[in-house]
Amino acid sequence: MKRLPKKVVADAAYGSEEYYAYLQQHSVENYLKYNSFYQDTHHYRNPEDIRKHQFRADHFEYDADQDEFICTAKQSLSYLYTSKYQTDNGYESERCHYGAQSCNECPLKSECTKAKGNRHIQVSLRLMEFRKQARENLTTD
Repeated sequence: MKRLPKKVVADAAYGSEEYYAYLQQHSVENYLKYNSFYQDTHHYRNPEDIRKHQFRADHFEYDADQDEFICTAKQSLSYLYTSKYQTDNGYESERCHYGAQSCNECPLKSECTKAKGNRHIQVSLRLMEFRKQARENLTTD
């Protein structure tokens, strides 16, 4: 008789959408760190570190009702399209692409993006939810 544990704890090497989906499919609680867990839970004191991290796409606010992200400069990054991604193991996920409309006049552009045009991000909304759950599980008693 095969049995799985009720909870799994592992380091960031296992914090992928593929592993999170497997745990969810088998009703196992998610305690897997992910590659930016430390940055998400560490309270930086150095102003340079704080500023650098605020431009990461996973730190942008997400408005689910409007399906858009809000950047540090309070500009909307609107949904553009969805693409498919497949891992070497055959796991398929979706990446949603979002883009800003007018970064050229933004005083933060040089810190936010190296693109000649507007900021473009791609995210897995499912992975965002898995990471949120992992963060809650790992940081609560």
